Amino acid sequence: MEFLNSITEANILNKNIFGTSKYTARDFANIFFAYLCAIRILKSEFYGASAIADYLGGSRLQADGSLKGNDLDVLINLLFSDRAAEQVKFKDPEESKHFIQSLTFNMPTLRTFVNQAIKGQQNVEFDRRFLLYAENQLKVSDTTLKSIRRLCGEWEFESETDKVLVFTRLIQSFRSYVGKADILPILETVAKKAKLEDPDLDNNKDAYKTSRGPGRPKKNENK
Repeated sequence: MEFLNSITEANILNKNIFGTSKYTARDFANIFFAYLCAIRILKSEFYGASAIADYLGGSRLQADGSLKGNDLDVLINLLFSDRAAEQVKFKDPEESKHFIQSLTFNMPTLRTFVNQAIKGQQNVEFDRRFLLYAENQLKVSDTTLKSIRRLCGEWEFESETDKVLVFTRLIQSFRSYVGKADILPILETVAKKAKLEDPDLDNNKDAYKTSRGPGRPKKNENK
């Protein structure tokens, strides 16, 4: 976690467009998970692959020591920096402090996930298992994001109808959580070019149905 420890609270908050006092640490875990799902989908889309590679290439996950970064870096620092629990002003600070202290995450595996997206490498089994791992480790509580994860892990094999539903729900999730997220313009551009957003789809998190049921997985994910 050397790349985390070199970034101070000031660096985090100067870059941070989220407004930490509006969110609990658990909210940030959900947002971070939405980013991971977005990365998984975008790297597999014709109009998204190069855009997400460029985005991740500017992340400090791949930098050589500069402080250049993006919202993904901010989220990683908010959740996993040793100083975040003590220094960042979260909503519900005591609960957020305990939540952050309870988190563990395999950073080398995250690096592999990011590197594969940058290189445009497709590894369905790795992605499926990584996203399930991330959901569990981040204690994701958003049911829509859980449903999105079940399908985006095998994005290449989903029907066009399901892709439109999932992509639309993902965009809606970002707009609901943080409308200024730096990855949202990428999602919106890809949605427009690939016709992956249904503007008539009601933003109702309970109305999440796909052609194979409400996010029902194809495989036994506990293996």
